[in-house]
Amino acid sequence: MLRKKFTIFILFILFTILLSSCNGKIDLNNVKKLRIGFLADSFGLNEPTFSKKICESLTELNSSKKYRIIYKESDLNKDYYTNIKELSENCDIVLLGYLMNDEILMVSAEFPEKYFILIDGIASDDNNKPVYRDNLTSIIFNENEKAYLAGKAIGESLNKDENAGIICVGNKNDPNARFIIDSFKKGIEEYNKSIEIKYKFIENPNDSAVALNLFNELAAEKCKIVYLCNGGYINSIIDNLKGPPPYIICEEMSDLTDKKCVLGVIEKNYKIVLEKVLAEAEENKSKGGVKIFGIIDKAISFKLSEKK
Repeated sequence: MLRKKFTIFILFILFTILLSSCNGKIDLNNVKKLRIGFLADSFGLNEPTFSKKICESLTELNSSKKYRIIYKESDLNKDYYTNIKELSENCDIVLLGYLMNDEILMVSAEFPEKYFILIDGIASDDNNKPVYRDNLTSIIFNENEKAYLAGKAIGESLNKDENAGIICVGNKNDPNARFIIDSFKKGIEEYNKSIEIKYKFIENPNDSAVALNLFNELAAEKCKIVYLCNGGYINSIIDNLKGPPPYIICEEMSDLTDKKCVLGVIEKNYKIVLEKVLAEAEENKSKGGVKIFGIIDKAISFKLSEKK
């Protein structure tokens, strides 16, 4: 009788395993750990505004040790391709920053069975057109919603008839730039419709000299608070700023919240974003493409500087 019960029990276990297999569900406890690789750019793994945050997010997500995470950094830009290819040979999923756009296009084509994730940028060809592949996902944060949050903070902070400014990447005829400005204006007007908004446009977000001139123009126009949409030129402005006003709202960069001229920063939550994208890749549900994260995902938020 005991032997019969034991036989029935074994058959039940075998049936359960077979049923799980037929349903296409994989028990991650019975397979090798998913291998995730992250390559830091030439600024290194300890660069505080991007690489360090990615590393910290991956560490939190891997608290249960379900992944094997490989960290790597490139000393020189010319080594990006070689290092990405090496990670691709040893990992299932490869994470990269937007500076490696060209390299991720090349390597993702060479390794169609691996997943590639470009963070803070849209993988684009030489004509600046997005590239779509099943194994390539681009992650960006909603620029319009970032501008809206900045606008809300400014609307709350300024008095009636004071001026606010914005330096927006693009030109005045660029639809994306116009959407950002409209969102910025909407955020301000939720609190104060009498604030006058001054607009400046910059074609190259890394042109520090042009950005500084635009910022000085906004200061001359009596803007009390200025929103800087892109991080490429922020440090150059802050380094040359004698003192507020104007105050600044910008994307989170290094220890800017300690600067007396920074009213607040727009924070990006990489952990929330990576958790969702990695889960889709792990379950083979990722179809590639561009994924935009924003307020509803709790991926962006406004943080007031501690000293304000």
